[in-house]
Amino acid sequence: MSDVAFRRRPAERGEEILTAAMGLFAEKGFGATRVVDIARRAGVSHGTVGFYFATKEALLRACVDRMALAEFDDMQRLVDADQGSAAAQLQQLGRFMAEHCQSEEMSRLFRVVEGEIGNFPDFAAHFRDRVFEPMMELFRTLIRRGIARHEFACDDIETCAQLLFGSLVHLFDWNAAMGAALDRQIDQERYLRAWTRSAVAGLRP
Repeated sequence: MSDVAFRRRPAERGEEILTAAMGLFAEKGFGATRVVDIARRAGVSHGTVGFYFATKEALLRACVDRMALAEFDDMQRLVDADQGSAAAQLQQLGRFMAEHCQSEEMSRLFRVVEGEIGNFPDFAAHFRDRVFEPMMELFRTLIRRGIARHEFACDDIETCAQLLFGSLVHLFDWNAAMGAALDRQIDQERYLRAWTRSAVAGLRP
């Protein structure tokens, strides 16, 4: 093994542990996953996992950061670019969000987050500050932009942003849980078209 490979190994080890944790949380759920299982899948010792992540909750927080923040910069750039009408930008944002969250692993991990967020107040605060509020602000920004250009009319920006964000979350949530169990999956493309039409119609002056 080269000196370069040896020097890189500690940094890579943390990523390998996180990847193992993401996979196991998605497969087994947070409660059923043991740190020793994560260590075994990552090919490291139990103590090594503890060196990088002090608790299993810390691992869950890191998984959320990777899950949500990996693409957030791209969504922020899309909104900051301000290209086209506010309605067109809203459609782009909804599609980008849906495409990012459509993978089976992402959907299952999101279910883990939903199941555990009420059990860990610190984790809930982390999710709110790192994921929910930044995403909501993107929708708020586009609604305000549309109002300023007289494309939209809205006297309750917060509720409208919540509705737009929440109805997209419903798509992922349903397909990962109830829809899968009942064999009634929502067609993502058709849902996004209906979501866009409803959003624009509801915000139109």
